[in-house]
Amino acid sequence: MNIKEQLDRLRATRAEKLKAMEAITEKTISEGRTKDENEREEYHAAKAEMDAIDAEIADLEDLEQMQ
Repeated sequence: MNIKEQLDRLRATRAEKLKAMEAITEKTISEGRTKDENEREEYHAAKAEMDAIDAEIADLEDLEQMQ
């Protein structure tokens, strides 16, 4: 796998995490309530994974520009 393929894979994974976060938020809004404990854990886990993915994307983009 090359850098471009890895970036594509990471971006796709990031988009999935964002969709999961949006689904949780949309559900709670439509039900007029806040997140329950499980939803909050899922949301924050997805956010942490997105943060890690964002850092990896930035590293790979830096490396790609250096080449």
